[in-house]
Amino acid sequence: MPRNRLVGWSIVLLLALTSVRCSPDHDIERGEITGVALEELVRLDFSDAPTLPSEGGIVAWNKSNGMVAFVDSRVPYEILLFSGNGGFEESLGGSGEGPGEYDRIEGMTFDQDGSLWVISRMGARVDVYAAGFELDRSFTLDRRVVKVRPLGEAPLVVVTTGQGGPGVELLRPEGSLEPLSMDLPQDADAELIAIATDGESRYWVTTPHEFGILAGDASGDGVWLRMDDPEWFGESYPSEVQEEFGEML
Repeated sequence: MPRNRLVGWSIVLLLALTSVRCSPDHDIERGEITGVALEELVRLDFSDAPTLPSEGGIVAWNKSNGMVAFVDSRVPYEILLFSGNGGFEESLGGSGEGPGEYDRIEGMTFDQDGSLWVISRMGARVDVYAAGFELDRSFTLDRRVVKVRPLGEAPLVVVTTGQGGPGVELLRPEGSLEPLSMDLPQDADAELIAIATDGESRYWVTTPHEFGILAGDASGDGVWLRMDDPEWFGESYPSEVQEEFGEML
C-alpha cells in the first residue's frame, strides 16, 4: 500500500492491484515497485473529523467491510474511524497512560475477524478492540513490535526487536510471541525485514542478509526458499507476492 496522498481535506488511499494491505513506511507495500498498477481504494472525508490530516500517518484497512482506521502523525494518540465510503464515523483513544489511552501509536492492523490491533508504548503494548470497537484486551510484550501484518483471525506476523536482536514471530491472541525459524544476525536492521501476507493463512518474509524467502502458514510451519532453487519461484511463490518482493530480490 503506498503512502497517503492529500487532496484538499481528504486522503486518497490507493490500492496496489497486487495487494490488499496497508503500511506506513519503509516497506515493500508502498506501491513503488515497477509495473504495479494503482487504483483508488477510498477517499477519506475529514470535514466532520475532529482534526484535519497532515502529510503522514498510519492506516489500517478492514478488508471485510472497507472501514479505515487512521492515526495522524500530529495527533499520534487518536484513532479516527471512517466507513467504507470514506465518511468519518468516530474516534478512539486519547492522550494518557490508561486503558485505551496512548502517547504514540506505532502501528495498527485489522484481523480477519474485524478486530483492530493497536501497537503503542514504543511497540511494547498491544490493545485489541473487538469488531464493535470496545476495548477487548490489553497486554504488554517483552519485545518491541516494529511491523505487524494480519494472518487470518490470529495470529499476526510481527517483526520484533529486543535482547538478542531482531526476530520474526507470530503474535498469538492472548499476547504470546512464537518465534519463527529465521537465523537473523543480532545487528540486522529490523526495519529492513519485509513481510507480506495474504491476510488469511500464508506469509512470506525476506531479509537483506539472506537471498531467499521464508514461506509459511498460520500454524507456524515454514520453509526457507533459496534463490538457487529452480522450482520455488513459479510454483511456491504466488505471482502477486512476486510483484511485491521483486525489487528486493
